[in-house]
Amino acid sequence: MSIKQGKKELVEKGLTNSPSLPSQAPTAQAPQNPQHPPQNTQEIVKLLLKELIQKYDLKKEDLLEAVQEKDDNDLPISIFQTKELSSLEAISKYLHEDRHLKFSQIASLTKRDSRTIWSSYQFSKKKHPARLIIKQSEIKIPPHQLTDRSISVLESIVAYLKENYNLSYHQIAILVNRNDRTIWTVYSRYKKKVMLHG
Repeated sequence: MSIKQGKKELVEKGLTNSPSLPSQAPTAQAPQNPQHPPQNTQEIVKLLLKELIQKYDLKKEDLLEAVQEKDDNDLPISIFQTKELSSLEAISKYLHEDRHLKFSQIASLTKRDSRTIWSSYQFSKKKHPARLIIKQSEIKIPPHQLTDRSISVLESIVAYLKENYNLSYHQIAILVNRNDRTIWTVYSRYKKKVMLHG
């Protein structure tokens, strides 16, 4: 009997392993679902951001700056340093004089009436005839943050700085040339409105 025939006989009797490959290759196990899987896109994004912050020791503002689309009409924080101007007056003056936007364009950006923007600009010229001093800063306010008419412009600015840059009341007060107490009051008023309107 040849070696080949002898091996075949042993295989048939079950005395040795079959030389053939397993009939079915093992399949990879699917990862188990977490106990509380994310329910929507917003939750998924939050989980991803949290993981990136922890894994690479990043700051939240760095991530926001990296993913947010830059807009030429974003508002430099320094325009709010002119204390004699209201926030809307400062915005109207900056966008009209420095960005050369029409009043209708400013109104569209801020979701205000064109006549309101025109009036704000006229007041700004009387209160502060000189051009605004624009300082270089990484902190800018996107105009779309100011479109909720149930919230004042200053409330929107303070909330954006507090929640997106994690600044203290004192730091915000310095940036917008107000006192700490005013900033605390403005942010408290903003939170009450958010809770009320959901």
